[in-house]
Amino acid sequence: MRFFLYTVPCVSFSVNKGKFPRFPDTGTAVKQGNFRRFKVNSAEKNAIFIINETKIITRLLDGEFIEYKKLLPREHNTRIKLNTRSLLDSIERASLLSQSERNNLIKLSIRDNTMAITSNTEKGNVYEEVDLELEGDYLDIAFNSRYLLEGLKNIESEEIFIEFTTNVNPCIIKPVDGIKY
Repeated sequence: MRFFLYTVPCVSFSVNKGKFPRFPDTGTAVKQGNFRRFKVNSAEKNAIFIINETKIITRLLDGEFIEYKKLLPREHNTRIKLNTRSLLDSIERASLLSQSERNNLIKLSIRDNTMAITSNTEKGNVYEEVDLELEGDYLDIAFNSRYLLEGLKNIESEEIFIEFTTNVNPCIIKPVDGIKY
């Protein structure tokens, strides 16, 4: 499961109770902050988002919006701090071989001051290392490289924290210089 949350300041916003819009990918306009006009209107079954000259119409979901904060771990056993660009570049290289596979699997092994990133496929093996600051337990975990890359590419911070509880639970990726959610 992937989950991305980005917050921007808003003068006023209201949504009919029990109806929540499903947001399409407006990340570029929001991330660049280059919108002069941003409006949201809703009808019984649809919502319209107007960003500058672009209109996005979407269907409203029935029911209550998922309580996402309950899905996110509140504590961690392992926390690492590392350079975003170094991690991104290493994962991109490691994922080159795994892209031919169905699951795009890469393995991360976190020890002392290093993260080893590996990908082993029929076409070959990749081994990358990234320096980090470790707080907590050693950890071995596998990820779909595409999901991890999508998250990292949306972080503008030079350094990030990644917090893990176990190797089967979700991790949290946060910019070191402040959280925008």
